[in-house]
Amino acid sequence: MMKPHPERLESFFESLIPQPERHARWLNTVSMLEATGARKIWKSQGKDGLNEQILRHAVEESRHALFFKRAAQRVQPGSCEGYDDHELLEGRAARHYFQSLDYGIYERLLDAMPESKAKPLAYLYVTLAIEVRAQTLYPIYHKVLRRHRIPVTLRGIIEEEDQHLAEMIEGIEALDPDAEARRVEFEAFEMDLFEDFFIQLNAQAEAA
Repeated sequence: MMKPHPERLESFFESLIPQPERHARWLNTVSMLEATGARKIWKSQGKDGLNEQILRHAVEESRHALFFKRAAQRVQPGSCEGYDDHELLEGRAARHYFQSLDYGIYERLLDAMPESKAKPLAYLYVTLAIEVRAQTLYPIYHKVLRRHRIPVTLRGIIEEEDQHLAEMIEGIEALDPDAEARRVEFEAFEMDLFEDFFIQLNAQAEAA
């Protein structure tokens, strides 16, 4: 199966951005995924796990969700008030991507360790996989936005996602002696899930 290499992602954004209605729904889909990530952070942590870093991460993901929601409404005023399917670009596929990643990583960890260890590691590994994806996706998207003179800048978000990535790596290496092998496994798992999602996104962008 072909993977969504940078050239394919750039082509996707070049097709998508000139279509304000679809572009707004894409931005709203990213907002929904960021909001889902924030909710997952709260749910994944017991009262003893909510340290300053995790609280900050949850707040920043919520702020990213708001940023993308507002960007969607700038691109297409009056649109994307909620997260109903008609307000998203392949919303069901987006939810399936996130839920499958979250559940799949947690189940794989449970097969190898007790729940008390698997739960905090699942938060770290799921976040890591998503941040690795963001490292590829957001800079390409930012470049195409600039090319089309769209007044949306992702520089601040990219910097924060890079910081999250470094924090996840540090946390994983402190907790998991098999971190290197598991990182390879879980990043490959995310890549397969994202490819399925991307195929459906790309079909939407090319459907104009």
